[in-house]
Amino acid sequence: MRIKAIIFDMDGVLIEAKDWHYEALNRALLLFGYEISRFDHLTTYDGLPTRKKLEMLSAERNLPRSLHSFINEMKQITQRRSFTNAVALSLFMNTRCPHSRRKATSLVLPVIQFEAQLS
Repeated sequence: MRIKAIIFDMDGVLIEAKDWHYEALNRALLLFGYEISRFDHLTTYDGLPTRKKLEMLSAERNLPRSLHSFINEMKQITQRRSFTNAVALSLFMNTRCPHSRRKATSLVLPVIQFEAQLS
């Protein structure tokens, strides 16, 4: 297969992912009864790597360190779903080509099916 295009996105240029990071981490934390308020996220945690956020939560709120790997993996799964949906929707909405619309649909359907299995 010949590569026809490469899309490179600096966070916030094509897709604003700041809310995805916040929501994905909270979704994973809520499985264990933890949550970061939006205020705390914006004033304390925003921009930090997930690993650092989890260390801070362990120090400040007694989040068990044994959960770090699992929480991080759950966060990554949630973020990938959000990203895939956004890209596929963008492709779908910004093209009139039937082939491209079918391709975008084929990207979204497996994600929706996967999300349904997690719910």
